[in-house]
Parts: sequence; C-alpha cells; structure tokens
Amino acid sequence: MRSFTQAWLVSAWLLALVSIGLAAPGVAQRALYWERVDVEARLDEAGVLHIREVQTMVLSGDWNGGERRFQPGTARLQFDRMSKQQPDGSFREMRQGDLDVLDQWRFTDGLTLRWRGRRPTDPEFDQTRLVYALEYRMSDVLQEVERSAAGQRQFLFDHQFLFTERSGRVEHLHLEVAYDPVWQSGSRSGFVVDRTPVPPGEGYRLSEKLVYRGDGDFALVHVPPA
Repeated sequence: MRSFTQAWLVSAWLLALVSIGLAAPGVAQRALYWERVDVEARLDEAGVLHIREVQTMVLSGDWNGGERRFQPGTARLQFDRMSKQQPDGSFREMRQGDLDVLDQWRFTDGLTLRWRGRRPTDPEFDQTRLVYALEYRMSDVLQEVERSAAGQRQFLFDHQFLFTERSGRVEHLHLEVAYDPVWQSGSRSGFVVDRTPVPPGEGYRLSEKLVYRGDGDFALVHVPPA
C-alpha cells in the first residue's frame, strides 16, 4: 500500500512546495496548478508580519493532501490557523491533529505543514478546485541597517511572499501589504501587487528600506553578526 507521505499533494506562502510521491501504474497522471494565490500582509508596530495566504488550487489525480514548507532563515514562524472554503463560500477552520483524518493538519517538523485533503477511498480529483486559507505571523523579518546621529533608525524589510519550489504555475498572484504608521516607506503606507501568470520556480520577493518613526524599542529585528 502506498504510504501516506508518498501520496501528499504539494501546496506552498514567506513560503515553498515540492512534489512528493509518484502515481501508481494505471492511475491517471497527476496535475496541479494554482488558479490564484491571494496574500494579505500587515507589518505591525512591533515589526511582526501578519499574513493571511489563500491558495486556490486545481487538482487532478490521486493526491491525498497538501504540503506547505516554509523557507528556513532568520524569520521566526508562529502558525495561527488553517481553514478550508465551503461550498457556500465561507471558511471553516480545520483542526490540528491526525493526518489520516480528512481536513486535519499538523507540522511534521518546524517548517513543514501537511494536511489531509482526500480519503484513500474517495474518487480521484478531476479538475477539482480546493481553497485553503493559512494564517500565520513572521517575526525577525527586519534588519537594522542604519542609525543616524539624531537617532533615526532605518531597516531593511525582506520577505519572499510567493513560494518558489512548486511544480505548477500560479495563474494570478494578488498581494496586499500594509505598514503600521510607525514604518515609513517614502510617502506610502503599503502597496498592491498583481502578477499574471507566475511560472513554476518564480516567486515574488519584497525587499525595501523602511524608516522607523516610533518612539519605542523592540527586539524583533535581525541583528547581523559583527
């Protein structure tokens, strides 16, 4: 019997998805692409990045579930919840737990999120559209790069908003980023990005300098070694 791990669907956010498993003889060839990925991100006053990542996937074949691998690096991950869109358009929160149970999820290590999307006895996917929402926070996404004699602090904000290690295309990426007023990037408080399409292996990485206008101090930034 094919192992559960071999049957997992690739699905990837900060992060990255990779294909796992091979189709058994006589089984229809697997296919996967993302109809769209919608990301809403907000950098709060303490330098924590709050993200809601909605993946609209179209699947064919005997996929059993999904995998979202977050990229290693300095950023620290706090995963809050995962939800699945229902036929009426609403989202129902999924449970953390047993990967053998439909619509449950868990982390298999510190960076790899997996979930069950189809029972082994269910019909194979056939251009099946599934929509999942992932909500999580990333800290340590800022690096202080300059401090003036007057005490003004400048930071580099650098984050990969679309996973690059995936086997399918993303037909449409929609990204909305908002900054708390303490962070200043020129005259804007955020921005919107649309990319259509995004081939496998390509992502969208934001890297820009922000000036800190607050009067507090915090320890959620990356301090490079001297």
